[in-house]
Amino acid sequence: MNIMDQLTARQQQVARLLAQGLTQEQIAHQLGIHPGSVRRHTANMRRSTGINSTTTIAIKAYMELDN
Repeated sequence: MNIMDQLTARQQQVARLLAQGLTQEQIAHQLGIHPGSVRRHTANMRRSTGINSTTTIAIKAYMELDN
């Protein structure tokens, strides 16, 4: 199963921006949300996918988006 299929719509937005190399603060600014919300989204992404690294999620999202 693709990682993006395991994420909510907002988590997919965050994952796409992570895959573009944006920081959590930059993502928060771009989405108009609090940086703490981005941290919460990334924590939930790690929990729901079983992947312990935000960087790994970003790489997997990048690989899926590239195809």
